[in-house]
Amino acid sequence: WYVSRARSFGLSPPSFALKSSFVPQRTMVKVCIFSAEKHSTRSFAPLISEFDCKLVSEACSPSTAPLCEECQVACLFISDDCNRDVVKIFKEKGVKLIALRCCQSDRVDREACAEFGIPVVNVPKYSEHAIAEQALALAMCLNRRIHRAYNRVREGNFTLNGLIGVDFNGKTCGIVGTGRIGMAAART
Repeated sequence: WYVSRARSFGLSPPSFALKSSFVPQRTMVKVCIFSAEKHSTRSFAPLISEFDCKLVSEACSPSTAPLCEECQVACLFISDDCNRDVVKIFKEKGVKLIALRCCQSDRVDREACAEFGIPVVNVPKYSEHAIAEQALALAMCLNRRIHRAYNRVREGNFTLNGLIGVDFNGKTCGIVGTGRIGMAAART
């Protein structure tokens, strides 16, 4: 997905570089991936095979944004901060595209991105089933008070006082919002 989006912005991965000595080769796109924790680096393999990637384990912030030196793309995740100061640093360092590895973009200053001419792309259908399942799991946990039961068992208290929930069987459940995540929750 990132490869096709990069192409749409005129950024070419090395496999698309022309190999002929008579035609000038395109430069390799450099991508700075923030919040690249060890457990998630395996999922970057397709991106790393197509682009020159710099993996930064820290979250993006005004203090870490300068690490994108000489990179054309800044790849951010949920906890990364992309406020006006960060966007300004990105512009100064030559970033031409901000690619989010999530669907939400509330931590990105869209107005600053527009002002500095840096487009922002995201993953529009990121884990809709996982989010729906998490919401349903949390509802079940709250109903059965599993969070309280867990703490009581750790303390050696096995009484059921205050822990009994209600059966969901035969009950009607309301879902607020019927977008992709709401519909996935309804199907689950």
